[in-house]
Amino acid sequence: MRTLIAIPLLLVTSLAAQVKINGPMPGYTDMLEATIWMQCQGPCSARMEYWVIDKPDSILRTAVQDSEASRAHAMDFIMDQVVPGTTYGYRPVVNGQVVDVGQALTFSTQPLWKFRTDPPDFTVAMGSCVYINEPVYDRPGNPYGSGYEIFNSIADKKPDLMLWLGDNIYLREPDWGTRTGFLHRYTHSRSTPEMQRLLRSTHHYAILGRSRLRAQRRRCQLREQCARS
Repeated sequence: MRTLIAIPLLLVTSLAAQVKINGPMPGYTDMLEATIWMQCQGPCSARMEYWVIDKPDSILRTAVQDSEASRAHAMDFIMDQVVPGTTYGYRPVVNGQVVDVGQALTFSTQPLWKFRTDPPDFTVAMGSCVYINEPVYDRPGNPYGSGYEIFNSIADKKPDLMLWLGDNIYLREPDWGTRTGFLHRYTHSRSTPEMQRLLRSTHHYAILGRSRLRAQRRRCQLREQCARS
């Protein structure tokens, strides 16, 4: 009987170790709330644990989320037990196991400065036009993308936030006609190894680029054609 019980426990542990992630990536932050994005490379159950940076024993937890294939297993975790002007450490927990991403993870809430002090200084990194090569679907000829080490160079500067100014991905012929293709392209780009340290090391904000706007218009056109048929 003991052997029969031990085998499934080992299987659960093995499955947890096999799940890989993209990110995690801090998104918007305000005074009483912050968000962390993370994508599992397959089905998973996950949560975030976080704590005031100098109080590692005071752990707070988000609710557990089950990833969904319709969102390419990407999830947004809301940190809603935070206070202004504070730095927090955090860690992802996937299938009941803490995931070590090889670097310290932190996020910071905005300080309450209005009507009290001068606005705080902060640094912003900006970039756009991110083409990540994927030979099986790229057009023939010389690939568009290169120089991915730029992401680590940006991370070395330790900006307070990264602003993605558009064309954050490039959709190709297999991508832009369906949601499946759209999610595939985003997943492929966010899986880039050279991008991970930057994703994890600062807060990220983005605007829509031309590729995404074209994809949205294309989906609207397809819906209109189906409605008329």
